[in-house]
Amino acid sequence: SIDSIDSPPMNICAMLVAPAKCYSPLPTGAVLIETTVNTDNDGRCLAVTQTAGPALCAIIGDTITVSTAGATVTGSKPLLLVATTAIRIDGVLDAGSSITGTPRSGPGASPVLTACGTLPTAGGGSDGAGGGAGGSFTTKGGNGGTGAGNGGGNGAAATAAQTTMVVRPGCRGSAGGRTGGSGGLGGGAIYLVAGSSITISNRLIANGAGGTGGTSVQSGGGGGGSGGMIVLDAPTITLGASPAEISANGGGGGEGTFNTDAREGEESPAWDNVGNGGNGQSDEGGAGGDGSTAVLVGAGGVVGTSSSSNIDGAGGGGGGGAGLVWIKGTVTGPSSISPPPVFK
Repeated sequence: SIDSIDSPPMNICAMLVAPAKCYSPLPTGAVLIETTVNTDNDGRCLAVTQTAGPALCAIIGDTITVSTAGATVTGSKPLLLVATTAIRIDGVLDAGSSITGTPRSGPGASPVLTACGTLPTAGGGSDGAGGGAGGSFTTKGGNGGTGAGNGGGNGAAATAAQTTMVVRPGCRGSAGGRTGGSGGLGGGAIYLVAGSSITISNRLIANGAGGTGGTSVQSGGGGGGSGGMIVLDAPTITLGASPAEISANGGGGGEGTFNTDAREGEESPAWDNVGNGGNGQSDEGGAGGDGSTAVLVGAGGVVGTSSSSNIDGAGGGGGGGAGLVWIKGTVTGPSSISPPPVFK
């Protein structure tokens, strides 16, 4: 079985990595995380391999502090932070994926991820196309909405929820039918290990990205990406007062369209707020489904709707399912965590 705090004497170990990665002698020196971390080219990265999962970028030190300016994490590898004593998160630490502003992928998030299997396909149809499915992780994503009309395409059916024992990101949503909206990427993966304490005074995020809306005639909306993975491993884990929170929520599905550009899905703005599905911009297309969050305890992404007022409107994309928050240690402070954490 996996056990994380009980490292061998004079070692600090990331036990969820398989095989476990231990550091001895213990890491030394203070590490400051700020602005951006790219796990492909950050000079502090030490490679860590997993037998059945992606390679990680490990940054190690005696103490690790995320500055009040915060940091955005990108790159093809999940991020592992290992501190001999303490980790402090004073600013926003964002390992999520996004399509808003400058699009980005969270650490390890990828359009093609073996653990996610083959992306489901939405039907094109002779009338409105179907919407893409939301990405699935610990909960199932929402199915895409069915296109309207006598020849409406079927919405893509989301894959089943998954279990994992490796450090890995979330799953992408699938594209809408008839070259419709793109599926949002899943949230990234971030793993924090500290010998004494982890203190969170701001947001720790691994949310999935929203799906884009349909852009061509009668095209479906893309599904939202699932939430990613956050692992916290320390004897004491403290959440301060607001804005301290932890979230690995799904992104909203994109809106379907009849003949105009459609609205994209949104990313979750707070731990207890859904990433809304795209809605209200296209000419009579179906709305995207909302992403999964703690508000929808145990629920996957919401199914995208079909057009109700036009016989040829396309379906909206399904919302992304929930990610995984895995905790080893005693948590004190507000329970501002979504999805509900899994304790080891």
